Amino acid sequence: MQTSLEMRSPADLRPAAPPRIPADLTPVPPEKGDVNRRLYRGVGAAYAWTDRLAWTPERWAAWTASVTTHRALAAVHGVPCEAGFFELAVQPRGTVEIVIFGLLPDYHGLGLGGWLLTRAIEEAWALHPDGTRRVWVHTRRLDGPAALPNYRARGLRPFDALVSALP
Repeated sequence: MQTSLEMRSPADLRPAAPPRIPADLTPVPPEKGDVNRRLYRGVGAAYAWTDRLAWTPERWAAWTASVTTHRALAAVHGVPCEAGFFELAVQPRGTVEIVIFGLLPDYHGLGLGGWLLTRAIEEAWALHPDGTRRVWVHTRRLDGPAALPNYRARGLRPFDALVSALP
C-alpha cells in the first residue's frame, strides 16, 4: 500500500531537533550520478527499492543532471560520508515532490532522519521558481518503519483515500 502525504504551507513544518552528532548537507554535483546510484542501492537495499536497479551509469548521470531534481548528502563531523540523501523534483503549479529520501543503515538512530527531512522540506519550500505552494511525498509499507512517523511528525498530512484506515 502507498501513502501519499502533503504540506500546503511552510508554517506547517514542525522541525526536528538537531541531530545528536554534527551534520551538514553537501550538494551532489550533476556529474556525480554514481553517488546517487550508491546511495539509492545502499538506502533501498533493506526496503526492496528496485525501480532504478537496472539503470545504466548513463541513465544515472542523465537523472542526476536533471535541472528539476536536487540532491543532497548528509555530512557527519564535517566530512561528506554519504550517510543519506534526498531528491526533490520541481513540478507544475508550485508543487515540489520529495522523490527519494533515506539514510544508510549505519546512520539510523542518531537523530539524522528528522533533521534531514526538515532540511529537505525547507529546501522544497524555497525551490519552485513560481513559489512553492505544495510539498508532497509518497511512502509505502516496504520503506523503513520510521518513514511514515517521520513524515507525519514534520507536519506532512495524508491526502489520498488509501490512507483513511491508517492509525
